[in-house]
Amino acid sequence: MTLVSDVNRPQWWEPEFDDSVVFLFLGRIHKKKGVSELIDAWKLCRSDHADFRKRARLVFAGWVDSDPELERALEKVADGLNVQYVGPQRGLERDRTYHSSRLFIIPSFSEGLPMAVLEAWAAGVPALMTRECNLPEGFESGAAVEILNEPTALAQSLQSAFSMPMDMYKKMKDASLDLVSRKYSKHSVVSRFIAVYRDSRS
Repeated sequence: MTLVSDVNRPQWWEPEFDDSVVFLFLGRIHKKKGVSELIDAWKLCRSDHADFRKRARLVFAGWVDSDPELERALEKVADGLNVQYVGPQRGLERDRTYHSSRLFIIPSFSEGLPMAVLEAWAAGVPALMTRECNLPEGFESGAAVEILNEPTALAQSLQSAFSMPMDMYKKMKDASLDLVSRKYSKHSVVSRFIAVYRDSRS
């Protein structure tokens, strides 16, 4: 499925990716984000499913947070496993990265409010995320699928997401855009702020 035209692809895109299902992790690359568990789950999926091995691609975008061991693990897993580390993405390049991805994934152990999930939804990219991301409205609205950060369970979620029927994916995509419009758009935020202000003065 082509999400954007070739001219709007990010710099890291290669022509052979056109038939790929791209899973995107974007943000601070840190152990608490479940990165090591995601790598282990990715290896399990590739060993068990031939079509996943051929067509699924995992893209890490962001910066490694002072962890040489994790950086080495990223470099190692990128070798022949359809995994890429593309570095920080900013501005238009970041937008192109979102729009070129099928699904956003964040198997985090701890979050405050992960802005990257909101950015993904705003781009129409559904999320695979843990409860620890503190965005339960994503599950309730159908914009997100709950995952665990245990590698075997996470591998099952990856395979299920990879095999998701296109009509289900489109529903999740629409739900993502609708959720951002209803709850996180400028108009929505301003309206709620005004309502709180009026309540406080009444």
